[in-house]
Amino acid sequence: MSMKIANHSFESTTGTNYDEMFSKKEVTDWAQSHGTPGIKVGAPGQGNNAAWMWAFDNRSEGIVTNVSFEKGKSYRLKFWVQTNQSAGSFYVKIANGVPAYTNTATDIPAATASQTVVTDGFTYTSWTEKTITFTADANYAQLWIYPELATVTNTGIAELTVDAITIEEQVCCQPTALDIENPSFETMTNTSNNGFAFSQGYVAGWKQSHGTPSITGGAPDQGSRAAWMWSYSGGGEGVVSNISFKKGETYEVKFWVRTNNPDGNFYVKAVNGLTSTTSTSVPSVSSQQTIFSDGLNYSSWAEKTITFTADADYAQLWIYPYLASYPTNGQAELMIDHIQVAVTCGEASNGGGVEGPTSIEIQKALDVKIFPNPSVEVMKVQLPDNVREVDVKVYNLATGQQVAGFMADRQHNEWKIPGRLAKGFYQVVITDPKGQNKKSLKLMIMRE
Repeated sequence: MSMKIANHSFESTTGTNYDEMFSKKEVTDWAQSHGTPGIKVGAPGQGNNAAWMWAFDNRSEGIVTNVSFEKGKSYRLKFWVQTNQSAGSFYVKIANGVPAYTNTATDIPAATASQTVVTDGFTYTSWTEKTITFTADANYAQLWIYPELATVTNTGIAELTVDAITIEEQVCCQPTALDIENPSFETMTNTSNNGFAFSQGYVAGWKQSHGTPSITGGAPDQGSRAAWMWSYSGGGEGVVSNISFKKGETYEVKFWVRTNNPDGNFYVKAVNGLTSTTSTSVPSVSSQQTIFSDGLNYSSWAEKTITFTADADYAQLWIYPYLASYPTNGQAELMIDHIQVAVTCGEASNGGGVEGPTSIEIQKALDVKIFPNPSVEVMKVQLPDNVREVDVKVYNLATGQQVAGFMADRQHNEWKIPGRLAKGFYQVVITDPKGQNKKSLKLMIMRE
């Protein structure tokens, strides 16, 4: 069911001051959240106008409009996006309390509540249409869009242009719950040593993926126990359970989460080939899909609901925190409770976390190759005859974090591998921006 977004392509304007049109109240039904965003040329076939914003050195601009979202309902968001360079990120959020018309300062304002629907890098040098499905975790009254660039770069400001924003409420079938053994960690064969409960095999249906995760107090009304894990300096702990996901089926994943500080991230993944170890190094897997990734911003217990479509058959569910650096606020701690998985309908959402490759974007396989593989200093992209340029994103296979993004064509097809990247396996996702065909390849980086 389509939802009405007034002036969704920014065609209705009342003035001629295109550089500051939002703050001048000259774009019907839209306002600036911060800064003075303007109007630029629209996406192909979407009219004459699009919204334009910039970001640089922790300053930026953004836009906001009034759209109602109801807790627990699923929505499909479509929009066109174009960016000017690879630095920075952009965000699409549903929110409450974002200032409208009142703030021309370039600091990103605080909302009273928000949910990140999309976050992605600035890798769209040509106009691209995006489709995301998500479930609202609360009632929200606003749609908020803005770019962010935390540093000063040699390539100048990060520019974001968006157009043709549409939203549909998804009417889905009733989810069919999967039988997960011990979803709240209440069943234990021995409670005398909760500090090593997973590695000692005391927690029914669950094992440690790495390290020695523990049992701690549970979420409200979810029993007396929850799983507890830590991470810092690239090491840590995680938990894993045998849960089957079938390629092409869509799943709803629910869980309760709590963390101790804002540093680091946590990951929920569908994987194959994970072997339990007590080493604190994040283990490698034979294949994986990131279901959800988010920062450690949950100082009190919160319930999350994510939908995703499996891009392959998987046999395990893996959860762990990750903090790459030495902590400034102490070790990163993650608590998880009452994990539920159900087969549902609809399409996938990345749930507002780090933007890894999601299955809803994968269509026909793209006939493209990377070489040499393994690579030491340079990776090259070989294009098929019918493709002129591709968008390339590189992800750390162990953490799901994006480490590079660039456009490649026949004359510029090399990626110089940064020295900061450790040896190991990486996922290279290559997309034809025009045909929207995609291919995912595994790259091994070697170090001499």
